[in-house]
Amino acid sequence: MTSTAPLPMNARAWAALLVLALIWGVSFSLMNIAVKHVPPFTLVLCRTALGAATLFIYLRMSRQPLPRDPAQWRQFALMGVINNIIPFSLIIWAMTVIPSGLGAILNATTPLWAVVLAYFIARGEASPARLAGVILGFAGVTALIGWKSAVMTMPVLLGHGAVIAASLCYAIASFYGRRFRTLPPAVTSFGQLAATTVMMIPVSLLADRPWTLPLPGAHVVLAVAVMGIVCTALAYILYFHLINTAGSTNATLVTFLIPVVALVIGIVFLNEQLHASDFMGMALIAAGLLAIDGRLHRRVLKSSRLKSS
Repeated sequence: MTSTAPLPMNARAWAALLVLALIWGVSFSLMNIAVKHVPPFTLVLCRTALGAATLFIYLRMSRQPLPRDPAQWRQFALMGVINNIIPFSLIIWAMTVIPSGLGAILNATTPLWAVVLAYFIARGEASPARLAGVILGFAGVTALIGWKSAVMTMPVLLGHGAVIAASLCYAIASFYGRRFRTLPPAVTSFGQLAATTVMMIPVSLLADRPWTLPLPGAHVVLAVAVMGIVCTALAYILYFHLINTAGSTNATLVTFLIPVVALVIGIVFLNEQLHASDFMGMALIAAGLLAIDGRLHRRVLKSSRLKSS
């Protein structure tokens, strides 16, 4: 167990977190378009392959060295399994037996798992204020999406467990990703995406038989391209940058903001209406993020001490 000073969330880190939430929030809409025409595993393969190719071109153009150490590639492969293959497979299966809203709520347990893991792995990232903030944020996500009822059959219970297990994988991956701190975020992103792509090729061939599928339309190709280039390559650079600069626990907070992004997209582009639960949810998420940030709390304490002295 290590003990480190808490990593601050400065303005740049908050901006990166918001941009990442926007990118991954949009990716759900793009995935809804693509998955109707491209099987899940093949979609994952296309997304990671495009992301890896984009980052390869970027690394070559910027003359950054590509990873060559076999031991490092084994670490990238393990990261790809924990951060991509296992959680994606679990969530894809779970969405066939539980509502998507409930899946989003359960996926937002990622920061809760991160706080628990931080207590054992990185004590500096665990504190009562952060735990309170994460609980508030999770309550906000629940209020924002609403608890979708479902008949509690065995498949439904297994679906719950699958999404929670996927969220645990994401939390574990956020801490495992700390070992790549000495590498530029683009190199780390390329390594895990390239390793994931290699591992997904046989899965796609065996499960989806993509050569038997009809060619997708131009709108599907565009959606997959944006998913691979923007929602994967760029997003993972931001994600590993956040892990390096703001800590693993803070990086997982993006799961709280993604439902807010989805709500805003629905209001702006789909003429959806706000409800009282939406305002409550956003207020709770904001309160949770303020508690995790800690600066407002410190200022209030400092002000009260000055007044009492």
